[in-house]
Amino acid sequence: MKHNKLIIAGVTLLSLASIASLSSCNDEANSPYTIVFQHTFGQDVRNSVERYCKKFVKIVKEQDNIDLDIKLDYAGNYSDCVKKTTNKISTGDLPTITVAYPDHVAIYKALEKKDKRIVVPLDSYIDDPVIGLTKEAAYNPNLNGVDDIVESFLDEGRQYTEEGTYSFPFQKSTEIMLFDKARVEQILIDMGKDINTSVEDYLNGITWNEFIDILRYEKQNISKYYPTNSENVYPFAYDSDANLFISQSYQRDIPFISMENGKGKCDFNNDQAKAMVNEFKNLYEEGLLLTKGTNNGDYTSDLFKELGCTFVASSTGGTSYNDASSSLNGGIGVCKIPTYSKEREKYVSQGVTLCMLNNTKIGEENNKTRLKYAWRLIKYLTSTEVCADISLDSAGYIPCRYSSYTCENYADYLSTQDTDFMPKVASKVINEINGNYFNYPVFKGTEKVREQVGWVVTNVLLGSQSMNEAFETAYKNSVNDMQ
Repeated sequence: MKHNKLIIAGVTLLSLASIASLSSCNDEANSPYTIVFQHTFGQDVRNSVERYCKKFVKIVKEQDNIDLDIKLDYAGNYSDCVKKTTNKISTGDLPTITVAYPDHVAIYKALEKKDKRIVVPLDSYIDDPVIGLTKEAAYNPNLNGVDDIVESFLDEGRQYTEEGTYSFPFQKSTEIMLFDKARVEQILIDMGKDINTSVEDYLNGITWNEFIDILRYEKQNISKYYPTNSENVYPFAYDSDANLFISQSYQRDIPFISMENGKGKCDFNNDQAKAMVNEFKNLYEEGLLLTKGTNNGDYTSDLFKELGCTFVASSTGGTSYNDASSSLNGGIGVCKIPTYSKEREKYVSQGVTLCMLNNTKIGEENNKTRLKYAWRLIKYLTSTEVCADISLDSAGYIPCRYSSYTCENYADYLSTQDTDFMPKVASKVINEINGNYFNYPVFKGTEKVREQVGWVVTNVLLGSQSMNEAFETAYKNSVNDMQ
């Protein structure tokens, strides 16, 4: 369900306390003052994080007279990161901090034993009277607490089978709709729609079914709007089959997954969900809708840049890759994706979260010391100005804090939204979606469920399986992965 283009190939392992050999001796490996930060960052974000880690090392030296060593360990993409982490669980030699989606944290927690906790609960750190989130200005400039973090981002880290906070938001994203502004404005005028303020405002105010009416009108008159390429154009494209299923399920109040007595349940195999997917199939067969899965697995945002669709729903985490400004004479419109229900108008939450892991190989006291400085590093990297600055080096991710949106460097960035594409997208997310994200419970198997419901959409739309066969197969695969 993620369109994450921050990930690139290659491996970096950097010692920040001293530019020494990449292979450290056992004393260094077991040192309480060595933090291993496992990540999936692309080059620009990696450089930004590295720069702030170096600053953090200097702060630790000034505050505690300790030579801290932070090793940035590039793990590849998210799947590679999960494999690398799970492979190390048997030895106990785990990174101190790792980038992880909540689905991945749930996998690690499912591998825990009563006497061997893998994922570190964060609440005692957040609330600690000495090193808590509102303490230590050197490590947390502005001393902003949990109230400054977008509520749904923080809540995402509290959806596990065990009560508590087990992951912390960092750089976040969601989905948004981009469109050919001049073409859509003409379509709405031709339909007799009263656009009082702007095309964006009009689209923000309509429901999913009203949006479908626009798509259907465009398709019926497609040769007028695409006189030279009408046969190869789809009015609407969606970059994630899974997100289409999950978002619409939430907005229609259709059961998807749930938690009962601390255990996850798979609920998506129901008549309501089948009726919903049948609607998607009809839209596909009418030529109104294309998804990544029905586009040979290629991102439909690329199709948008090639003038192969009028609207595209895509992740804000890849905003810089979706800039079709050079192709569109009237510019790119940006708005919320129309929701099925205005009463349940919430959107998918995506992006980077951080969690801390216990390293049982280095001894309890050394591990505790590492975690203390790892927590301070998380505080520092998610502090107002630092989090904002790292976001500016990403491909469209936004900071996790409200205060970051108004700090000087990020406010300057947003001030160019009338002329620049990426600030315009960020402003739409911050000011119009504004924390309206939904969170589902997270347990071992949720990653498989998300994958499988996307597979249902793809296969039903393509006619590869019947509706019942697709749902039964997806349900079986999901439940098996939950065991």
